[in-house]
Amino acid sequence: MKRILELFEELNKRKRGSGDTIEAFNFLRDFCANAGAKVTTDKAGNILASIQTPKICLQSHYDLVALGDQPPSIVKDGEWLRAKNGTLGADNGIGVAIMLRLIEERVAGEYLFTNDEEIGLIGANNLSVIPTSKEIINLDSEDEGEIIIGCAGGADYLLTIPFSYEPIDAKRFCAYKIAAKNCDGGHSGVDIHRGIKSAIDEVCRYLFENEAKLVSFNGGERLNSIPKNAEAIAFLPIDFSPKDSESIRIFPIDAPPQAIKDNRKVLALLTLIPHGVYGFDSSYGVVSRSCNFAIINTLSDRLDLTLFARGNGEYDLKAIDAQITALSKLGDFNFTRLGYYPSWSAEKTPLADRILSLMSDQGLKPKIGAIHAGLECGILKSKSPNAECVSIGMTIRYPHSFQERVYLPSVERLYSLIKAVLSS
Repeated sequence: MKRILELFEELNKRKRGSGDTIEAFNFLRDFCANAGAKVTTDKAGNILASIQTPKICLQSHYDLVALGDQPPSIVKDGEWLRAKNGTLGADNGIGVAIMLRLIEERVAGEYLFTNDEEIGLIGANNLSVIPTSKEIINLDSEDEGEIIIGCAGGADYLLTIPFSYEPIDAKRFCAYKIAAKNCDGGHSGVDIHRGIKSAIDEVCRYLFENEAKLVSFNGGERLNSIPKNAEAIAFLPIDFSPKDSESIRIFPIDAPPQAIKDNRKVLALLTLIPHGVYGFDSSYGVVSRSCNFAIINTLSDRLDLTLFARGNGEYDLKAIDAQITALSKLGDFNFTRLGYYPSWSAEKTPLADRILSLMSDQGLKPKIGAIHAGLECGILKSKSPNAECVSIGMTIRYPHSFQERVYLPSVERLYSLIKAVLSS
């Protein structure tokens, strides 16, 4: 256990925020080679290490959602590990550290480290170092005792609302900065049903309800994170009495007397952008359809909106796609699909049953289910159609946020479980 945490800290010393992972790539490639593994890499930054004659492949992504201080200052808080003022990166860095420890111990297996998962599963989508194993275990799940056999697919969109400015009467209106507060952020898949406030949604509703005259609106951090920060500059009537609320902070500022033309229509469109849960799968007790209004940026002549839709099957993905398409036609604004990855249809396999038995031997009460988040299993399955796939992991709370933490006893049990699976 101590060695796994040491390896995790070594990994965290290298830059590995999505899109800026070359330091982590070099570290992992060299570590595996120096440990005696056969190593191959591809242009997408994926690394496949092989020890002896492998029958099972373990897979983790090594990039993280880099918010705040990076590398973070890591703190042990009782039986939990967390970071100060930044994302910890246990998602999926602890999985990577466990794999490094097994390579160091020369445990037979294939070890696949994928790149840029957090910004659209880019590494997996462009994977050319294909595992030969007929069983693949992804280590990116976040609840100990869960054996995931299906996951959501996803699609991301760029919506563009063109605008021009028009002058307003400075004697009748005052300029304000309107910012969200008390928004914690979180994972746009596994946390989307938890009632976490979206900073963009809170500011957007405030603007619409108070008939503000919008000047600019910027917010959100990452495609797959529920927005933690958002702020707008807008004009409100001179007799308006600004008052902070639980979700909004507002204060007067100086600004040129101009606002977006057709302002009411623009605010109405922003308010209609889908965000939240739009379907539920009762058979697995999981969200089946959702959309995250992830990012809004104001440019000189347009608003750029980034959305991330998820569906646990093609039907759900097409349904949310139709909703976004219809809104773009109604609002007469530009609409582009940027990225897509397939869902992983739930499939119970002998590998899942074997892991279920081994988890029970550990004293856990395991269950088999599906998850409303993107896992690379769907893509790996498409590249190795005859392989059995499952996803397991340790207990991680609040990934993609400053509150991220990992439960240390679950890390130790996961390591022991994987060694038992590999030896079986």
